[in-house]
Amino acid sequence: MTGTVAERDAWRGGSTLGQLRTLTARQFRIVYGDRRVAFFSLLQPVIMLLLFSQVFGRMANPEVFPRGVRYIDYLAPALLVTTAIGSAQGAGLGLVRDMESGMVVRFRSLPVRLPLVLVARSLTDLVRVGLQMLAVLGCALLLLDFRPDGGAPGVLAAMLLSLVVAWSLIWVFLALGAWLRSIEVLASIGFLAVFPLMFASSAFVPLELLPRWLRIVATVNPLTYGVEASRELALGWGAGATAVAAVAASLGLTAVMAMVAVAGFRRPPGEGSTRSARRARLRAAARQQQDDEQQEAQAGQQPAALRDAPLDLAHRLPRQGPDEGVEGGPHQGARERGGKET
Repeated sequence: MTGTVAERDAWRGGSTLGQLRTLTARQFRIVYGDRRVAFFSLLQPVIMLLLFSQVFGRMANPEVFPRGVRYIDYLAPALLVTTAIGSAQGAGLGLVRDMESGMVVRFRSLPVRLPLVLVARSLTDLVRVGLQMLAVLGCALLLLDFRPDGGAPGVLAAMLLSLVVAWSLIWVFLALGAWLRSIEVLASIGFLAVFPLMFASSAFVPLELLPRWLRIVATVNPLTYGVEASRELALGWGAGATAVAAVAASLGLTAVMAMVAVAGFRRPPGEGSTRSARRARLRAAARQQQDDEQQEAQAGQQPAALRDAPLDLAHRLPRQGPDEGVEGGPHQGARERGGKET
């Protein structure tokens, strides 16, 4: 009867929506708790917009762009998509930090639905991407005279499409973080992925201006199609098929990467550690044992290595003859007296 009452009164966690709301609020406090981090996260895409528009815009030949399209009109819709790459990488790194700090272990001890931890993190980073996009659009409109032909509806549609693309990239890095579980490896992969995805595309220049081999890479780069769809929506070029294809591909990638991320996140703690991480832990354990033995020796205690050794070590010591006493012993004294008498 007691067991039945205990099982009935046991807390099985809140509803799915309630847990998601709580976990998302926790992530918001982590991301935006430090105003300096929030400020610089908004400043980064604005700096990219200013640099690229002023450096590349000065060198851009108006004849290679569509008629009536200035470089800022060509660039700003593309930056809505490329801005998502940095935030997506940050989502994966933040997940690995939670796993290393022991927060995920605490979640496992509670009646928390583990997939909701990933969903909450993805939604938080998606909101951060949305704020960065608003900062880019505000700077382009107020400072750089961004006036797209698509008007406000086209810019809004381009921003929504960019958010769908950003969500798929966030889930890609969440899956990488859940399986790799190493900040160093994930940061290296992110560095190798960010620049090829950004520059080997039509984000900054038309594909016709790229070298042949780079044009082939840009053609198979999925980010190119997201950039083209965002640009066509913002400039009012009627991106029906391109936008539908970009949204469908992004949603499909999101579904696949979400399943991969959940599968990796459900693994017990400690699995998936890299070989270098295991070697580092072994070296740390060896150094700790050496420090403990030195402290015991300095304190006048017997070292742990000797204390734990078997007691029958006497037979391992070299045997001494009857006249091989220690220095200052009776045998040595007898030999010295015999020498003097002689």
